[in-house]
Amino acid sequence: MTERHDTPAPHVHAHWLGERFPLITAHPAGADQHVQPHIQRAWADVVAQNPALHDGPIWSVTTALPSAITVRPDRYMRLTAQQDPAVGDLGVRQLGVKGFITAVTTGGQPAVLIAQRGWRVRTYPGAWECAPAGGVDANTPPSEHAVRAALAEEAAQELGLVIDPARPRLRAILTSGSEAELQA
Repeated sequence: MTERHDTPAPHVHAHWLGERFPLITAHPAGADQHVQPHIQRAWADVVAQNPALHDGPIWSVTTALPSAITVRPDRYMRLTAQQDPAVGDLGVRQLGVKGFITAVTTGGQPAVLIAQRGWRVRTYPGAWECAPAGGVDANTPPSEHAVRAALAEEAAQELGLVIDPARPRLRAILTSGSEAELQA
């Protein structure tokens, strides 16, 4: 018998969108100087395990409501470091995209594209998931266009597919964890 070491899936909340939704930019998180050395150490440990990782700007979601998403600039290093107990929760929740590519098989059956995650990714290495997925580029202002462009870029990178950024239909905001976490 194979022993399983699955972690429980977080509770996921869906907020269904209308045709449009705004992304609102908030101020960056304040720097807590006493935690900074722990963040640096945790980041060094993660990079030692996976040298392919690099720090860079991300959009962190502060509130996610059906009417709007509020994001603030943050760093990938802070996202990964908060998994270390010495650092704790920094409130970093990366704004990401997840695509569901559907098609009809030659036999006329509906299908959804799935792909296997790489073995060197930060979360769920080797897992099968709907693709594409990834983070929204924090070097551009947050907008519906940026979300669509991120989905098209991830499709090109992960699947070799060219998708017009205007074509994806945005359907829902998915959040995990406590509902109060993202509405505070």
